[in-house]
Amino acid sequence: CAPNAILFTNGDNDTFPLWYAQEVEGVRTDVRVAVLSYLNTDWYIAQMKRRSYLSQPFPISMGAEAYAQGTNDMVPFAANPAVPAVNLKEFLQLVVTNNPLLQVQYQEGGPMMMSFPTPNFFLPIDTVAVKKLGIIPKGRENQLVSKMEWSMGKRAIEKKNLVILDMIATNNWQRPIYFSSTVAPSDYMNLQPYFQLEGMAYRLLPLKDPNYDPRSGDDGFVEKDLTYQRLFKDFSYRGLQNPNIFYDENNLRFPSNYRDKFARLSQAYLSAGNVAKAKEVADKALELMPDNTMPYDYYSPQLVPALIAGGEKKKADDILDTMTRRSEQMLAYYATKPDASLFEDDQRGYLLGLQSVYRAAELSGDKARSEKAYGLMSQYYPR
Repeated sequence: CAPNAILFTNGDNDTFPLWYAQEVEGVRTDVRVAVLSYLNTDWYIAQMKRRSYLSQPFPISMGAEAYAQGTNDMVPFAANPAVPAVNLKEFLQLVVTNNPLLQVQYQEGGPMMMSFPTPNFFLPIDTVAVKKLGIIPKGRENQLVSKMEWSMGKRAIEKKNLVILDMIATNNWQRPIYFSSTVAPSDYMNLQPYFQLEGMAYRLLPLKDPNYDPRSGDDGFVEKDLTYQRLFKDFSYRGLQNPNIFYDENNLRFPSNYRDKFARLSQAYLSAGNVAKAKEVADKALELMPDNTMPYDYYSPQLVPALIAGGEKKKADDILDTMTRRSEQMLAYYATKPDASLFEDDQRGYLLGLQSVYRAAELSGDKARSEKAYGLMSQYYPR
């Protein structure tokens, strides 16, 4: 993360190692690591409003009375057709003052609660001030927006989301705000068009990705230089090439996340016409996480286009064929088991892998391999 950052994490596995690094090893104590589940409590928010080592307090405008337990734990949606969109700063001011304009009775005889009248939020951006901060990467200058716009949806806003919204409005882009890539998408609050991928985390910036497609599942504009620096030079990879280490399904989820970021970077270079760099990134992913220690997964076929473009069709074919063969064998095995429903997660994983193989083969014009993957999906996909 950039200096003095705030980093939101999801739960135990992506939080406690970072806390250990800071508390015991003294690593990067300028970064405030905040786990989202705790942000639903008043004691943790109060803790975040205090200095910790080199990290300054959270930029939160709300006083303790606005986030005390039992207050604004949930802010429900109560439609007001007269309000098409709401300014985030004005909304927070109404919440802080407990303004009657937002008060609703959630159930008959129940207490009055703050609500939000429309899913559509916006935040005006002082573009002149943002330019002076020097946080806009080269080549993204024309993506700076004068107003951020997003939908909060119609689900109730939890206290943790209210706190994050407060920080976004209050911070004025002074401190870098990041979300771990392991955070549940629902906690991104539909801010993904303003995410920038930097290694394993998404930085929130007032820059709108012109190519963002929510259906793709790929969040964040890939900042190629920064992500390359992180993946190739800053990060250490230990044990991933050692076949004598046993990785259970939880351990394997993290290398899968690494593969995803390598694949995203290779695709970004390929889209920019830099075939050599795309191939270098794909090769590095295969070198760091070989199949004999980290079995190919859903993200592995996403390296295929870069490999083929770089003249490494044999490597690409090996990924597709290995995954197809394994999926075929395992799905056939589960089909013979009377208790196959106990292994739904495994079966779903192999089907998703086949889906990834199919897409990669289609993109590469490999009709035979795409048809085989599609045939297997059709055979075993639950109806």
